[in-house]
Amino acid sequence: SGYQKHRTCCDHDAGHHHRIHPIHATYIATCTSNVRSGPSTRYRVIDQLYDREPVRVIGKVKGRNWYKVQVGHRDGYVYAPLLRPTRYGYNDY
Repeated sequence: SGYQKHRTCCDHDAGHHHRIHPIHATYIATCTSNVRSGPSTRYRVIDQLYDREPVRVIGKVKGRNWYKVQVGHRDGYVYAPLLRPTRYGYNDY
């Protein structure tokens, strides 16, 4: 069905739409951090950031303390206290 196709295509959202407040900036991981398929620890880990690794932050999940990030060619979510802004712009790393 179309719903199943959507779930497969957008697995990181598991069928849920997470409203995002756009940021589009480079942040730095403050420690080794898990990148998850959704904005909660109940979502699976899809990647990992290392201490001081830069990452593109797409936005902040509205109503949750999570950032939506771009890692390689996929999007994921990182718990907000594990990232901090840098002085660099979106494409400067």
